[in-house]
Amino acid sequence: MSGYTLSQGVQAIGYTTTGRNWRIRAALDASASRREDRLLGSFLGRSAQATAMAAWRTFSLELIAGETDGVSEPLVNPGVGGGLLLPSQYNTHTTFIGGTAGLVAGNFYFSAMARASLISVPDHPTVAGRTFIVAASYSLGKFILSLEDRYTDERSGQTQQAVNQVWLKLERTFDARF
Repeated sequence: MSGYTLSQGVQAIGYTTTGRNWRIRAALDASASRREDRLLGSFLGRSAQATAMAAWRTFSLELIAGETDGVSEPLVNPGVGGGLLLPSQYNTHTTFIGGTAGLVAGNFYFSAMARASLISVPDHPTVAGRTFIVAASYSLGKFILSLEDRYTDERSGQTQQAVNQVWLKLERTFDARF
């Protein structure tokens, strides 16, 4: 199997701390990639996102927003100019916004996350989705036990689908020493 992926990106990050234990971080990311692969096919994609984070002692809050778009075969070919000049009706667009709040208390970690997205695909109804996750984790040595409740709601045209999943996970971490 032969193929390649070319990726490029740029990132700008600002970070500061205050005298009252506040840590503030902001980041802007932009990237583009092109994949040529016999197994997965061709793909062109671009993405941009903005992230803002504030943390105070053991509490953190993060907000994220962004947009991605891309096109896959049969619209990708070397004569298109890298996919940057394609008309918008050929692109697949995803716009998203979300937030996460977290709290560390000893060996416990609690978090809540909310995310909303709009996905546009040519010749298909727009998909609007919302995801809410509440999680609690306990760390003991190299093991992490976590309980997560995940609710997802998607609407597309006249169709609506809601899924509620509860996950109980046991994870083991490994050291990588060279």
